[in-house]
Amino acid sequence: MVMVSAYQHRMMHTTTRAETWSKQTRSKAGTNRHKRAGDRSPNSIGPRTWAEVIGQDKIVQRVLALAKRGLAGRAFWLSGGSGTGKTTIARLIAAEVADEICIHEVDAAALTVTQLRELEREMGVRGWGERAYLFNEAHSLRKDVIRQLLVLLERLPSHVVVVFTTTTEGQEALFEDYDDASPLLSRCLRLDLARRDLAKPFAERAKAIAEAEGLSR
Repeated sequence: MVMVSAYQHRMMHTTTRAETWSKQTRSKAGTNRHKRAGDRSPNSIGPRTWAEVIGQDKIVQRVLALAKRGLAGRAFWLSGGSGTGKTTIARLIAAEVADEICIHEVDAAALTVTQLRELEREMGVRGWGERAYLFNEAHSLRKDVIRQLLVLLERLPSHVVVVFTTTTEGQEALFEDYDDASPLLSRCLRLDLARRDLAKPFAERAKAIAEAEGLSR
């Protein structure tokens, strides 16, 4: 008999907004002036639900616990090595808060203060529903942009969630280069992704995908 933990049982039987979003992602497409979190290939093997996230059980449990009280009005800072699931988890957090068309991905390296102020004005507009903003490669943020982000996060609207993603190495370099980086992190809920013992669950995931696609022998 296969034993299933209480956590696994809950994950298998709990339908979240992220799962609904994943279905919409596979059936809908569109454009926006920012890249939308749902704009990816329908054949992508990346996780589309919390239950499919590999090797980050503690992070998943923490986010789901927070989701019961609501994730909007918060800022998250996700850091980890390459391939640990930063972007996946960021997109799932966004999907817990906002519908597909209200999820925006922003290239932190190209972001200017003028663009950020425009985003801030957009965030302040109510009546559009809840929204999510993902700042990818946050270690590439410029010093003047970081200072403006400190202002933005101090008055983050209650209907908006902001998620930053960065590599562990990039985060360390950012803190060394800019004094304002530490205050930025202090305004976020920090999620450090696990980097160890991921080989086995990744291999099991790849095998399951291969079997589902009829590729295994």
